[in-house]
Amino acid sequence: MQYIAYLRDQAEKFRELAASNPDADRARELRELADTCEEIAAEWEARQPAG
Repeated sequence: MQYIAYLRDQAEKFRELAASNPDADRARELRELADTCEEIAAEWEARQPAG
């Protein structure tokens, strides 16, 4: 669960950097990284055993 929280934290940081970045290409890359972190976190979360 710590890894999932870490990925979501990183996604938030990437989004904050993207919002403050004047370079449109760099901002897009940062948003893509954030999306990737969220997707991986969701996949890991889905694999967690119930209980």
